[in-house]
Amino acid sequence: MIDPRSNTKESKYSDAAGIVVFKLIDNEYHLLVLHGLDGRLDIPKGVCEPGEPPYDAAIRETEEEAGLTELSFSFGKDNKCFDSLHTYIATTKQEVVIRPNPASGITEHLGYEWMSLSSAKNADWCPYLKDAITWAIMKITKELSTF
Repeated sequence: MIDPRSNTKESKYSDAAGIVVFKLIDNEYHLLVLHGLDGRLDIPKGVCEPGEPPYDAAIRETEEEAGLTELSFSFGKDNKCFDSLHTYIATTKQEVVIRPNPASGITEHLGYEWMSLSSAKNADWCPYLKDAITWAIMKITKELSTF
């Protein structure tokens, strides 16, 4: 069955949203990678609250998980859905602040890094995040090549 909101097969998971965040460092874009408690690579993301639009959830989760509030959507606010994860692309000049989840009090990530695009392409992402990261890197790389 096709989910009309995302143009993809319906997922067994709840709607979630996240942002692949890039930062310009030494004239090259780097991707924000959060390090999960289980050692997995992650991006700021989470489940949409009941009635919450995916874009709003992505903004909320990025602030909660990475402390980022100054995001630029210079590549547009369109998103692509992978499984049930609505993925957006943004850039920032801010530095990350990892802090406990305001609802649970649990710190969900051990730390973070700004990873080069070449390293991010080859990193050990879980499958749905690998697709989201590949899409975001292709989109930002395509945009940069038009300048």
